[in-house]
Amino acid sequence: AECIVNEDFSIRSKLLSKSSIIHYSDQGLPVNSCNSEDVVRYLTEYEKENKDTIPFTRSIGRIGWLKKEFFPYAVDDEIVFEDAEHTDLVHSLCQNGDYDLWLQTAAELRKNPFSRVFLAASFASPLLEPLQNRVILLHCWHASRSGKTATLKFALSVWGDPMQLMGSFNSTAVGLERRAATLRNLPLGLDELQVLNERKLSPAQIVYSLGNGTGKTRGSRNGKLQETP
Repeated sequence: AECIVNEDFSIRSKLLSKSSIIHYSDQGLPVNSCNSEDVVRYLTEYEKENKDTIPFTRSIGRIGWLKKEFFPYAVDDEIVFEDAEHTDLVHSLCQNGDYDLWLQTAAELRKNPFSRVFLAASFASPLLEPLQNRVILLHCWHASRSGKTATLKFALSVWGDPMQLMGSFNSTAVGLERRAATLRNLPLGLDELQVLNERKLSPAQIVYSLGNGTGKTRGSRNGKLQETP
């Protein structure tokens, strides 16, 4: 047996709750509403009896700083990413292509003030938390075919595959919130503002939500508060 310890310590409380542990049935855990209480009791006793022998693997549900480590780029040992919904994001954070060509292209793009500020913001993103600075929001508006999307893609290519890292305004408030929470200390790039359904979500709501740096406070079925991303 192996015990996975989440660095945010949120997964432990969910596994030891008969109501929230049912959610892990989506990941293959044989638990349901009929046996959840017995499973929690079993896990509690199992951990107690084997606390000195169970190997531990660290896990995390977001990207970014973990004390002095930075997942997934600079970590001391293996860390398992536990968010199955956003696994593609982590897989896209890889090195690929010709670095010298990328560097030459970056030098050329920096001659343009708009490209330069987007590239600088991308590099600055991981520095905001340790420097205790607030969220940076950039909005680039110009005529069609002017290179806005290409600029955004190149800025995101600092960290990995820009096609996977770039999001869209064709989303819900919860979807944008969860994507921002998963990326955490990396830039959230959103393209094509015109696809936004303003009857359900306005640009002002997005700006206030993302600029605030925290998600919406929500209640849970058991009367408590959900974890705020």
